[in-house]
Amino acid sequence: MYSLGVLVWELLVGQVPWRGQHMVAIAYGVAALRWRLPLEARPGSPMPPGRCPPRLQRLLEGCWEADPRRRPAAEEMAKELAALREAAEVGRGGGPLKGRGRRGTRMCWECCSVKVKVVGVRRWRDGAGV
Repeated sequence: MYSLGVLVWELLVGQVPWRGQHMVAIAYGVAALRWRLPLEARPGSPMPPGRCPPRLQRLLEGCWEADPRRRPAAEEMAKELAALREAAEVGRGGGPLKGRGRRGTRMCWECCSVKVKVVGVRRWRDGAGV
């Protein structure tokens, strides 16, 4: 789940996390130093304003829990992403992802829906792989 959270972050931001860092340094930073990717839009942060609604932020923070047993299950993650995508589509008329100026966010939801399908999660859960 940790990696899926990182993948969703990459789709939101359009950047490779921890660019320029050695893999061992990243592994140590994540495991021992509890490095987490920035989810808030603030000066110097790669996250564009309005790109990560609070519900998605909570979901990604859950993916990055230090205790893997506290992270969301794959099926739960798929359901939450589907609900967020649906809310984004409905929200075009008034939610946090409204308007045509959020093209990158819309593209992200389309990517998420392709990469995280409930059918794929079921195949993974049943041992067939994705």
